[in-house]
Amino acid sequence: MLAFRVDAGDAVLKEHLATAGKNATYISKTSQNELIGLCGNMISDRIVEDVVKAKYFSVLCDETTDSSHQEQLCLCLRFVDCVDDRHTIREEFMQFQSAVDLTGEGLATKILSTLRAHNLDVQHMVGQGYDGAASMAGCFSSVQKKVTEVAPMATYVHCASHALNLVLNTGSSVSDIRNMFGTVWEVTIGSSMTRLNAAQWQELH
Repeated sequence: MLAFRVDAGDAVLKEHLATAGKNATYISKTSQNELIGLCGNMISDRIVEDVVKAKYFSVLCDETTDSSHQEQLCLCLRFVDCVDDRHTIREEFMQFQSAVDLTGEGLATKILSTLRAHNLDVQHMVGQGYDGAASMAGCFSSVQKKVTEVAPMATYVHCASHALNLVLNTGSSVSDIRNMFGTVWEVTIGSSMTRLNAAQWQELH
């Protein structure tokens, strides 16, 4: 981005990068990561302001493995935003958190501590959505159980998108259903593609 800025004619930036020396250009990976972190904090703070204004919120979480094989907990917030007397349901990504303890109690502690770090009152949490794994949705020592002990109003709901994904995965193992999906694709998308000439196809991509 800095190079694009210089190419666009920013003479002051060009002079700075040429004469400031290695220790004052602020383009090292350390400086870049710090700037990215600061931008992320500003975005998170703005989201938290909107959540506090809405008062009540729900939490959506899932854990996954990143490219370095480290477990990451993805945390999103869902709340009702009111702007100019119009109420809109918003879902906002907050952050990834490294997850070492993948037990129900460990993940619940991570979720609650993250919310508190953003100065969000967990007593105002009215919903929690996860997948149907035992560690997330079980009745005794799962995430939803541990969170409910701290935030009694936080009703657990199995994530609708995850439930749909399970249905599609299971349904695709049935040959008739798998063939039906293929037929629907051919009728709706495949037939449209055959009508595109080479130039249109190239433009589409």
